[in-house]
Amino acid sequence: MTFVRLQHDVHGTSLTTLMHMLNHLTPQQTKIYMDKMDDDVVDAYKHVLRMTTNESVTKKSVMLATRLLENKIMLNYGRKSMPTAVDSAPSTVFAIVLINSDGFEPRGTGFLLNKPGYVATASHVVGRGGAPVGVVLNEIREIDDFQLATISGVRYFPAEIVAFDPIHDLAILYVPQLAVFTNPSLVISGADNISVGQDVMSYGFPHFDGTRKVLTRFDAKIGARILLPSPAHDVKYMVLNTLARPGQSGAPVFRAGTHELVAVLSGAYQPPDTGLTIMLAGANLSAMSQTTHIVSAEYLKGMY
Repeated sequence: MTFVRLQHDVHGTSLTTLMHMLNHLTPQQTKIYMDKMDDDVVDAYKHVLRMTTNESVTKKSVMLATRLLENKIMLNYGRKSMPTAVDSAPSTVFAIVLINSDGFEPRGTGFLLNKPGYVATASHVVGRGGAPVGVVLNEIREIDDFQLATISGVRYFPAEIVAFDPIHDLAILYVPQLAVFTNPSLVISGADNISVGQDVMSYGFPHFDGTRKVLTRFDAKIGARILLPSPAHDVKYMVLNTLARPGQSGAPVFRAGTHELVAVLSGAYQPPDTGLTIMLAGANLSAMSQTTHIVSAEYLKGMY
């Protein structure tokens, strides 16, 4: 059950009770209540109400939007301090899929931007628009909640690719059903504003390859800042001394404990195959030597 904080008191008010109450308040009471809520939460609430009265909107879509609104209300009123990336991950970091005749293909990670309905990911996650894209909302409300480690019953919202940048490995999606949801605390920064040795944190879906979907936190330090050549210009990347797994591509990378987005996870770097494979206890040591490359978040500016 979700709880909302009004003023300094915690009331055991689930979203269902909240919606019922708002529907039965006098106009003056409603105004007093709404004045305590952020504008984006009010708009989101009204959006869900409109969805419940629209026959063309499926029950599944209403459920997913309601869950996202529950997370948003919890973040705004469940804590005295501003939420960090830790707090908001379940309602702002999503799995990305490609929709096909068999259902969907798990691809990677995306995250909500500070513009309503817009989600960022890596361009190689969605491709060049050959297949429809879907955004999967999470079933959990807090990162500490137990998660069912399976992809059975996964539900997604259709998304449109509105910007595609293969040079920086970035893409922007627009999700109509999330049109009133945003991540207002997000601050887009970049590689120029963080140094080697500083702590970062990220959330993504490692091993989201057809068998499981688990929103996972990982912590690392910036190991290096590098320039990778491209046809247009040298691109700013950073190296994390940790191993990324399939499914984490497109994940947001924050300065630890903040909403400052410094990079987007691009993928793992593996040294070129020299033909010498060293196996130890069934493990390929060359694969274990991979590091993770993250592209500077500054390249998102101007894409949406």
